Amino acid sequence: MQAKIVKQYPLGSPADVWALVIHAPKLAAQARPGQFVMLKEPNSPHILARPFSIAAAFDENIVIIYQQVGKVTNHLPLLKENHELLMWGPLGRGFNLNSRTPLLLGGGVGLAPVLFAWLKHAKATLMLGFDNWQRFSLLSAVLAELKRGVAINQTGPNSKIVAGGVYVTSQRPGPGWQEECALVLDPLTPENLKPFDAIMACGPWPMLKKAASMATVSELPCQVAAEALMACGVGACQGCATPKAEGGYLNLCQAGPVLSSLQLDWERI
Repeated sequence: MQAKIVKQYPLGSPADVWALVIHAPKLAAQARPGQFVMLKEPNSPHILARPFSIAAAFDENIVIIYQQVGKVTNHLPLLKENHELLMWGPLGRGFNLNSRTPLLLGGGVGLAPVLFAWLKHAKATLMLGFDNWQRFSLLSAVLAELKRGVAINQTGPNSKIVAGGVYVTSQRPGPGWQEECALVLDPLTPENLKPFDAIMACGPWPMLKKAASMATVSELPCQVAAEALMACGVGACQGCATPKAEGGYLNLCQAGPVLSSLQLDWERI
């Protein structure tokens, strides 16, 4: 499927995390929170496409949020408006959004799937954790562009969480940062978890493991959008094989990337 870049812009400083808006009408109409696309720049010397989570779908466009970490993602910011891309999807299984008051947790660029879920669920609460708030200082502008402009609450370990809000934690202080530094799970005391009937999370594996454990203690269902190396996105390469509960493995690109936390063997991950 051919698609075109509408625009892209950094989300803060340093400018190493970007929001990429792509015109892809058919894909945007089908996309669901938690799904991903495979993307390739036609002129790139790299043979394989790369997987990217969908952060939003609106006005026949999708939004991808990526961090510059390798040759492909370091090249992406150089591409201009109307540049054509090869892209296919949406792929994989997304979030089940049938819960009434879910808590959506995103660590770093793991914000993309949970941001999309928050945009689709009117009563969801969004909590994001960053290593440095400055990287995502323009997040409020992104939310406004996606027609969900709301206040973003800076949050520390002892902050109270109110259902329906948007909260951020930061591991390091920065200009304008008022709260005590924290990881994204630090404010989630048993008391703060009481308003919620489900947890949905995306981020590094240690974060997902702890979120799953907290959900078990609070007797809440937990869905995780897991990440692994993917070369094909359709289960052929076995690059995303992940230990499943009760033995064996599952391919995240097909069985996931969104899974119930009970489907995974956390001791082998």
